[in-house]
Amino acid sequence: MLSEISDEFLAYGLSSVDVSSGIIKGRHYGGTAILYRKQYARIISVVNSCEPRLCAIRVVTCKGPIMIANVYMLTDNNEYEAYDEYVCMCTMIHSIFLIVYFLVVAGDLNCKLDSKFYDVSVNL
Repeated sequence: MLSEISDEFLAYGLSSVDVSSGIIKGRHYGGTAILYRKQYARIISVVNSCEPRLCAIRVVTCKGPIMIANVYMLTDNNEYEAYDEYVCMCTMIHSIFLIVYFLVVAGDLNCKLDSKFYDVSVNL
């Protein structure tokens, strides 16, 4: 569906919502996606994170590989489980960085200065 937005673009995306089970109620967190021009498809490969909150592509350049990641981080809701999941996501991003020369991370980082997540995100 994302790749149908334009004839000039391809897309890679992950959704956290299973729409096959019928009507969805409530507000679920979305997913992540990256669009890129079809003309660059030969130098781009998808990085499978198996995590709907993180999608990434690897771009081969003459200076070395670049990883572009779109992330949807958890919100600090004062639960210990959320903090553990936040740290786990930061660890996933860090492990992706180990296989590339450059890393670009964008998206919704959900991190305020007064959040307990702040120290984790700035030390990524």
